[in-house]
Amino acid sequence: MVERGVFMDYWKNIGTNIRLLRKSRGLTIEDLACVLDIAPGFLGLVERGTRGVSLANLARICTFFNVTLDQLIKGRVEAVPYVADEDSLRVKVNDLAFSLTEEEIKVITSNAKKVIALRQRD
Repeated sequence: MVERGVFMDYWKNIGTNIRLLRKSRGLTIEDLACVLDIAPGFLGLVERGTRGVSLANLARICTFFNVTLDQLIKGRVEAVPYVADEDSLRVKVNDLAFSLTEEEIKVITSNAKKVIALRQRD
């Protein structure tokens, strides 16, 4: 039988790696929580290693950060800034658009226009 402390060590390591990956992408806890569709407070507990996370959410985290579950659980992952080619980002945005409601698309479009306007002022 494995002692509870051993599992706690795994959760602390997982949490540390999630925080490292999140920060390497310049994301806030709120940003990542939104992407993963979990509460920011819960994500904070996960990052501190005080709460575990489901296998389904671990898989989503690994997919998002492009790491294996083994890398997330065991050693420290490398904090490499995220760089994606434009084509893959456009495909992901296009795929996402098909799952959105008309109202959600309007909100996103409105916010995108605001970002573009701010960028053009700089």
